[in-house]
Amino acid sequence: MSKSATKKKAASGKAPDGWEVHNGTFYKIMNETSTQKVAGFDFDGTLAKTKSGAKFTTGPDDWEFWDVSVPETLKAKLKAGFRLVIFSNQMGVIKDKTTPKNVATQFENLRKAVDPDIKIDMFFATQEDGDRKPSVGMWDLFVELCCGGVEPELKDCIYVGDGAGRIAGAGQRGGKKDFSCSDRKFAFNVGMQFQTPEEFFLHAPIAKKFEFDGFDPLTLKEDALLFPKLASDSPMNKNPSPETIAKDPKTKQELVVLVGSPASGKSTFTKKYFIPCGYIHVNRDTLGDIKKCISACDTGLRSGKSVVIDNTNPKSEDRKTFIQQAKSKGISVRMFYFPSSFDRVQHVNTFRERLLGTEAPHIPTIALCMFFKNLVVPESAVKEGVDEVIEVAFVPEFGSENDRRLFYHKS
Repeated sequence: MSKSATKKKAASGKAPDGWEVHNGTFYKIMNETSTQKVAGFDFDGTLAKTKSGAKFTTGPDDWEFWDVSVPETLKAKLKAGFRLVIFSNQMGVIKDKTTPKNVATQFENLRKAVDPDIKIDMFFATQEDGDRKPSVGMWDLFVELCCGGVEPELKDCIYVGDGAGRIAGAGQRGGKKDFSCSDRKFAFNVGMQFQTPEEFFLHAPIAKKFEFDGFDPLTLKEDALLFPKLASDSPMNKNPSPETIAKDPKTKQELVVLVGSPASGKSTFTKKYFIPCGYIHVNRDTLGDIKKCISACDTGLRSGKSVVIDNTNPKSEDRKTFIQQAKSKGISVRMFYFPSSFDRVQHVNTFRERLLGTEAPHIPTIALCMFFKNLVVPESAVKEGVDEVIEVAFVPEFGSENDRRLFYHKS
């Protein structure tokens, strides 16, 4: 296991007996030999359903096979040379609705009910991070631990799950719309075949009426204009650089106020275009509270330096305090607005966690909800009391082809 993986393991809670934990993903490896063919499965709604009929399990014994055909189908797949693996999201753990031990017990009991001697590798993710499907963290962990880091032949691999994005009446049991499309996206992101439980176990016709819900990263273009509301031939768009975007510190002092959600690109923008020109970087995450930000801004402006406020600043009053500091000193103010959506921010957040692991700051869903609830979009310079409001597009940049591959995974 990699050094970063070991670090995550040490930071996690205790695993059930016979299991290991990597970050928030619990796993048990039973197969000792590698294979190029993998048959992966979701657990709830695919291999098993609740015996009680409840939506969520009421305990480790509240399960039964999704269909009577499950045991023999699994054994047939194993006989055909496939390695059997469970990849399951179990968010009930962090919501205190169940425990890792209860989940592990269910998985083990199902395996033994198929055949006490059958070997099934088992993974379940419990955190809102890059291991949670449809992200491919669990698959990458499986490849690292079980395949020596060499990916199986994906054309011979399949994943089966009920999170297939099917519309109501598209062949699923009960006829209701699928709760999500996370399983189909997981298979898509890995690059393997996908089937629903009905298709795999019952040989039902392939469901053609489904939707990839959520944010589509392919809508973000690497060659898009950075400033969509400025002329395409403007210096800032033709040659985005510190020289064209920042003010010359020798001739012009200014205050820059950024407005945008977490993971909208503000800090990257600041470090790329303003820090090289000597702007003082004011950031609440670094300084700790808003009072220190206000003080740092005032000190910077009094020293004759330009200052950039790299906070989310969703409310007009959040921005007003800093703007008044500059205007009272006769200093010009520009505002840069980074429009975003909840789904896109979640996608970028997941990408950063996949890329940086424990070094990436996790943004809680509640923090995103609060930002968008409080956001007052800066519509004009006059209303904001600034000299200019400039909209900044999210234009992805990548350090490697692998980074690009991860970013364009469906989330």
